[in-house]
Amino acid sequence: MPQSRHPRLATSLPVAALAGLLFLGACSFSSRPVRTYREFTYAWSHHNGRRVHGLVSDARRKTSTPAYWRMVSREPGREAVALPAGVIRLQWSVTVPVVFSTQVWKYTRHGWRLVSSPFPQYGQETPDRAVVAFTRALEFQRFDVLAQLLPDELRLAISPEDLKKMFDRKRPEIAELLARLKKAEGTPVLVSGTTAVFPYDTNRRLRLIKQDHGWCIADPD
Repeated sequence: MPQSRHPRLATSLPVAALAGLLFLGACSFSSRPVRTYREFTYAWSHHNGRRVHGLVSDARRKTSTPAYWRMVSREPGREAVALPAGVIRLQWSVTVPVVFSTQVWKYTRHGWRLVSSPFPQYGQETPDRAVVAFTRALEFQRFDVLAQLLPDELRLAISPEDLKKMFDRKRPEIAELLARLKKAEGTPVLVSGTTAVFPYDTNRRLRLIKQDHGWCIADPD
């Protein structure tokens, strides 16, 4: 699936199955769902909006057009990502983990179709999601998301230009911060009331505070 400096769509994490109506058993990479997935990513890579449109669910086709998928697939950074190696356990409903969201593929009378949004959300309703959103926003340079993750007083005081300079991945300190955050993924966030701390290195912490619109990154150590 595509990934982006906007949302990220897929990673090299294993593909897992949700509870469904029938268990179809283990399936190799020659399976029909995998071929469909590859067909989808091939169409995406070649900006074939008509084919992408044909591989999503009926409900999603009603709210989108081939032109929309063609346009979105051409956006910078939205590249097709291959499926990870391994065995996929199949049921009627299959999910693809995408770090902090999932894609749901469902078997219909037309074959396997994508029924969820292909784009994960940058959430901040919990400290854990805010940390992951911050990490991914840094990785894909989503400055709009980074701005949303800042406390109100800082977000309102900083200009878009200064925000880009502050979080530019080309800066050595930001590159190092991103590397350490990614390495620490899965480390528990320590929460105390409306504040939280994410220990992403031996002596480094990411401090978070809760505001009206969600958890914000107050201070990357």
